[in-house]
Amino acid sequence: MRNVLVKNGENGEIVTKRFVFSSLMENLKPRYYDFGEFRFDARRRILQKNGEQIPLSSRICDLLIVLLQNEGRTIDHDELLDTVWEGTFVEQSNLKKSISALRQALGENPSENQYIKTIPRKGYCFVAPVKVEFDDNESGAFQPKIAAEEVKADNDTVQLEPQIVPQSVISPKKPARKLTFTYKAAIFGVLLMGLLAVAGWFAFSKRSVRFSVENTETQRLTTDGKYFDSGVSPDGNYLIHSTRENNDVSLILHQLATGSSNKLVSYPDASFWSYQFTPDGNFVYYIVKNWGEPEKTGIYKVPFLGGEAKLVYKSDGGGGLTFSPDGKQIAFQHGDKDKNPEIIIMSSDGTNARKAIGFEPSTRLWSLRFSPDGKSLLFVIRRENAELKNLFSVRSLDLATSKETYIIPEQERVIHSAVWMPAFDSILMLVREPNAEIRQIWQYFPGSGEWIRVTNDNDSYATINLLADGKSIVATRETTNSSIWAADGEPYNFRQVTGGVNQFGRTDWTADGRLAYLSVENRAEIISIMTPAGRNKQPLTTGNDGMWLQPSMSNDGNSILYISSQSGSQQVWKMGLDGAGKTMLTRSDAPIFDSKLLSDGKTLIFQKFTKPTGWKLFKQVGEEEAVPVLEQQISEWDISPDEKQIAVWIEDEATKKWSVVIADLATGQIVRTVEGIKQNMLRWTPDGKGLAYVNAADDIKEIRVKSLDDKTPERTITTVQFENIFWFDWSRDGNKLVVVRGQKLADAVSITLKKD
Repeated sequence: MRNVLVKNGENGEIVTKRFVFSSLMENLKPRYYDFGEFRFDARRRILQKNGEQIPLSSRICDLLIVLLQNEGRTIDHDELLDTVWEGTFVEQSNLKKSISALRQALGENPSENQYIKTIPRKGYCFVAPVKVEFDDNESGAFQPKIAAEEVKADNDTVQLEPQIVPQSVISPKKPARKLTFTYKAAIFGVLLMGLLAVAGWFAFSKRSVRFSVENTETQRLTTDGKYFDSGVSPDGNYLIHSTRENNDVSLILHQLATGSSNKLVSYPDASFWSYQFTPDGNFVYYIVKNWGEPEKTGIYKVPFLGGEAKLVYKSDGGGGLTFSPDGKQIAFQHGDKDKNPEIIIMSSDGTNARKAIGFEPSTRLWSLRFSPDGKSLLFVIRRENAELKNLFSVRSLDLATSKETYIIPEQERVIHSAVWMPAFDSILMLVREPNAEIRQIWQYFPGSGEWIRVTNDNDSYATINLLADGKSIVATRETTNSSIWAADGEPYNFRQVTGGVNQFGRTDWTADGRLAYLSVENRAEIISIMTPAGRNKQPLTTGNDGMWLQPSMSNDGNSILYISSQSGSQQVWKMGLDGAGKTMLTRSDAPIFDSKLLSDGKTLIFQKFTKPTGWKLFKQVGEEEAVPVLEQQISEWDISPDEKQIAVWIEDEATKKWSVVIADLATGQIVRTVEGIKQNMLRWTPDGKGLAYVNAADDIKEIRVKSLDDKTPERTITTVQFENIFWFDWSRDGNKLVVVRGQKLADAVSITLKKD
């Protein structure tokens, strides 16, 4: 807003005319900006490359306008933030991410500086030559007329913002008339006020709903922790979820008011890939993958209170089942991991099936929803690029024109699902936190680029359902409650070291008898250390290393290895027991997962992702280049106490079956196969004579030891009931054992706006 002092021509009184300018509108004179292979239409806000439109979000479009208007001039960070994010509090990281998104849209590498040059510690400069062109229908520039309200210079009353009136609306031939307060003017004023009131009521009734941590309240709808991947009826009164018992899977209907449950359908040797209520709530549609009887795989429907299930459409699998608002159309993902994904749309009775869009093999469809008007589809895509990084985008497909539009351009932020709000102005999304395997709910406004956090806790949300009123969310919230237990020697009499309301991960013994452990705090993975009694806790990392840190103790027990992304990619790092001396040990060009350092302090064993095999085991000695230990794809693995052998789960490329083998660590030669071990953690016993693993049987989990002499019977070390065993490991001398155990629960919660 600008205040300009002018002299009133009638009585000479000095008044202040308050003009409100948008910083973008002020400078928006040329219509077209041409640079390189691009043309930007500033009026229509369209960027084209050689005639093909490049999708830009509204905020990125604003950023491009400012850069083009200041060609050749360095614009500092604060000026860009004040101009592009005018009136909004944002951090410089938003600007950096937006510049990165714009560069990506222009196809520019940050090191090339073909269009945008980063000026270190100052700002950015658009360096490409820009040719401007005015619209033929304009006299050189867009000149808005400003209708401003006059007030006395010393008047402190609140002023109404002026309106920008296009030049063409005002006739230059007729002089302005002085309005007097007449009877007719009064009637006009009353009518105008009435129209404004109606317009205001309509705008209020259609106003957008803004969720946030501060203005919402969360209430648990279920309490028994078994509602993984729940679907919810449009009125919010019923839930559907799947259960597995022995080899049977069932679809269960749960009534929230009474707590009663009803089994809708059940299948042996099968999996439910998606399920959804119809918009009227009368039926439940589901996709079942029937492994035992493949010919019965497809989309079915069943009355929501139970009855005969009928085949709607025969398919070989898929997911993402979604209904149009009127219930007349279905869309779903067709194809599995071995086929190119595609979206199929058809009538709800299974007729008129057609391919809406297909994707490349490097992409995966993570979410699919109809828009509120049923005219488009909103979906989340994960694409793996040439550097093996996963990029995520939110896109919309117009069903009438088959035009695909980017709502959120590709980025490394992990987005799991997205759904339009009824006002069509924002999207609710499940977004993974950058430093932990936790999904939180966010609301995103494409028009302004604004992100609002809706949830803020250490739990993870697996599904998000917007009820018919458009103001209530029902989500599945997953909670992990675990605790650390320790014991000295056999028979193992365990004592609880920590409480059972936290999320703990890998825990290992140090050489001096302490416990180094992983926990999730403030939505971030942290490595800490404490005494076996749970005292003198000391954090060793800050929570900015990314996720899946996978800490492990070096074989001498004096260093901690972990996976960190602080360099920009997943690498193996090492630090001392006090957190000091953090050193990066690898320079991998592909993701790394899990690592162990041998007692020589030089030999590093780690998992690395390769194409086309997948995860393989590598060995690196000092600064030498890492070489494969085994050629097969691997899963769980552990090194023998004498460091001569490795026990590992490998996949047979021909049969695609997994088995435990023991291989020579130096040569990679497989020396034997071990039968009878299930794939759930794998450890050498301290004496090197057996392999330990976790055996799961219904509600009972136990740590068992399989002897390698084939004579000693298998034995059980410890058993827990109604809990999971997340981790276990022995101390260096073999006299102590630590176990992380607990429950992973999932319940439905409602998230509603607080009442005024």
